[in-house]
Amino acid sequence: MAEKKSIYIGARLADAIGGGPLSERVNSIGDRYSVAMADLLSQVLPRLDDANRRQIRVACTGWASHGQPAETLIGGIAAEVADAADGGDLDGEDVRDTLAKLDALSPAQELALIEWVERGHAGAS
Repeated sequence: MAEKKSIYIGARLADAIGGGPLSERVNSIGDRYSVAMADLLSQVLPRLDDANRRQIRVACTGWASHGQPAETLIGGIAAEVADAADGGDLDGEDVRDTLAKLDALSPAQELALIEWVERGHAGAS
């Protein structure tokens, strides 16, 4: 069901929208983004075992990433895991495997994982 909403359109989104009817372009971009994220997650999630996912979930609980530019989020999950292992909720846990797997992700794969975390799926497949 279509729902009418008002949104603020930042410069980057305005550039992506380009010309054409606004609602049509925003919906097309959202649809394409969803397909791209699903494809990237299909590459990332199989690499993460249950222990990795739990560490990410614990470390990112309450992580304030909404509204931040994409470039500032790259490396963010790894930083949260490392911080949580250094006196935080993962203190004393060996997070080297999780950090190595996060380090191996491309920026696009990491953004897909951030989307997955933000949507509350960090405890699920």
